[in-house]
Amino acid sequence: APYNYDDFLGALYRATFKAESPFQGCQHAVLGFGDSHFDTYMNCPRLTDSLLEKCGSRRMVKRAEIDVREKERGVKDMATWAAAVDAALKNLPDPSSKPACIWDENTSTYDKSLEYDDDEEDEEDGADE
Repeated sequence: APYNYDDFLGALYRATFKAESPFQGCQHAVLGFGDSHFDTYMNCPRLTDSLLEKCGSRRMVKRAEIDVREKERGVKDMATWAAAVDAALKNLPDPSSKPACIWDENTSTYDKSLEYDDDEEDEEDGADE
């Protein structure tokens, strides 16, 4: 995340805790870039998308999640997202209308749990003894 993201995230959280809607009447689109090697893959874009909605903004397109490890797919997904944003901006619905999708409906979630071997965890916990 950018070095100043914490300030933005903090402001979003404070607004949600106070049940404020500072982005009422606004619409947003989120494009996330990340490396699926990390356990926190896509946390920032997902949090941003969710909190913007909680602060009153309407999601105008489905969030795109670009994994830097999949360059060809990333280029394609980014172009698809950009075209969707362009189309939404050309025919912008009313900000009070239903969002384009629910916030956790994402495009390319990487399941880190697939990397863990249950047998290795059992050995570490002493379950095989």
